Amino acid sequence: MVMASNQQAADKKASRLTQTAEGFELAGSIAFETVNTLWQQSLRLFEKVEHSFCVDLSKVTELDSAGLGLLVAWKKWAKTHDLVIAYTKPPNRLLALAEVNRVSSILEL
Repeated sequence: MVMASNQQAADKKASRLTQTAEGFELAGSIAFETVNTLWQQSLRLFEKVEHSFCVDLSKVTELDSAGLGLLVAWKKWAKTHDLVIAYTKPPNRLLALAEVNRVSSILEL
């Protein structure tokens, strides 16, 4: 039982960015511990994109200010590459954190 709980906790902390037919899906914990890896992974994936795209946020389980910073950095990266990223299905926690940090308009949420 403890082993299963530890695995569930680890799964919740894990993060992943996957390509989908509609764009990309971001899932798991988007926090200080995971943003560097996600940034490196995203550069490899986004580099192949030739048009604007969406990032589905519906499976984000945890988000802190570092995760919010990653989403802002992606917007900036896209702009410098003449692309547009649209974030879809943001969880309520993300909406609240973006509002408190006054980045809702930057993220276009």
